[in-house]
Amino acid sequence: MELQRQIPTTTEIWNLEHVGFSSEEIASLFRLKELYQRGAYQEATPEFKRLAFVRWLYEQGRLQS
Repeated sequence: MELQRQIPTTTEIWNLEHVGFSSEEIASLFRLKELYQRGAYQEATPEFKRLAFVRWLYEQGRLQS
């Protein structure tokens, strides 16, 4: 199931402008929020870390196929 893109409300934008964020900064914050919700900044699982380590071993020539 794909996440639907959430459009910021006028209130959210107004609140950010009210505390001093520029339009460019607000757009960046919402892009970052969307990436985070899609899992871009979540920590790697233990399985992913093991696979990355095995890949590194192979690339270093310490593991043969």
